Amino acid sequence: QASLSAENAIAAHPLAARSIILRLAGIYGPGRVPFLKDLRAGGPIAAPVTGWLNLIHVDDAAAVVVAAAEEELAPATTPDGKHVYCVSDGTPVERGEFYSEVARQIGAPPPRFTAPDPGSPRALRAEANRRIDNSRMLADLHVTLTYPDYRAGLASAVETRNQ
Repeated sequence: QASLSAENAIAAHPLAARSIILRLAGIYGPGRVPFLKDLRAGGPIAAPVTGWLNLIHVDDAAAVVVAAAEEELAPATTPDGKHVYCVSDGTPVERGEFYSEVARQIGAPPPRFTAPDPGSPRALRAEANRRIDNSRMLADLHVTLTYPDYRAGLASAVETRNQ
């Protein structure tokens, strides 16, 4: 709701035609790997094992923001005249697979999952279950991602870090 309110505020601004809206997927990186402490301790993860995650490494998210600020885009071809980009690595992953890979990379046992509290923000996010295509972002903003998938990004996020 906060993001939608921000987008509406941008759309109402006199400079809206020159705006670029970036919708960031789940940001991860050093210090930003959800449930890392739980996995290291062998504790359960309060999230459904199924469902798709769309992710972006923090370094790549920053690179996209810089690219968007520097890019001179042609007028938007969308009906509302806005430039809107979904910022993700373009490699959606099922939640269970993601956390299994985190556990593998840190040498922890396979993850265990428990249901999140019904109606909690975590439960509501899990219901979204969508896969994001980043091809327009890559093409229009001329970005090359350092971490084009979660495996490469996780290696940089968990290596020798005590989080």
